[in-house]
Amino acid sequence: MTIESIIKKELADIFEKKELEDVHYFPKHKAKVSALVDAYFQVLNNCDRQQLYYEKGFYVLVLSRSNNLSIQITVKLGNKAQHRPKLKKMLQVIKQHQPHGKVFLGQNNPRKSVSPDEEETSLAVYLKDFSKKIDIRLVDQFIMSSTEYFSFDENDYMGKGK
Repeated sequence: MTIESIIKKELADIFEKKELEDVHYFPKHKAKVSALVDAYFQVLNNCDRQQLYYEKGFYVLVLSRSNNLSIQITVKLGNKAQHRPKLKKMLQVIKQHQPHGKVFLGQNNPRKSVSPDEEETSLAVYLKDFSKKIDIRLVDQFIMSSTEYFSFDENDYMGKGK
């Protein structure tokens, strides 16, 4: 079994079939993702644009030590608060297979604004705290649309409960 098939199987055990949209493993991929804007465009270039308009989604970019994209995961979530245990398990799978990796977490919401609501802020703080507990380097979390993004880190939202 390849690492890609192992990761896909482990994620398939966590998420229902209709939730796990896509998993890509890039063992020799040289796409550098050194800033949030790079992560945003990487997701934008590899996602279903219709999903950005009509469905809530969650996007995970896992980078190697040298900031090369190694894994990209797309999950359709619906109500994100109910999926916290699944997202925790997903982060544990990432930690197991990319122990020194760095992670960007993105979410979209089909409403017009990318400013976070209470649910999105609460989830971002929760995932940041959990990432620290399992020692994953969570670089940033963002909310995106097809034309713009909001960075929790750049806007100093983490831990403030806005």
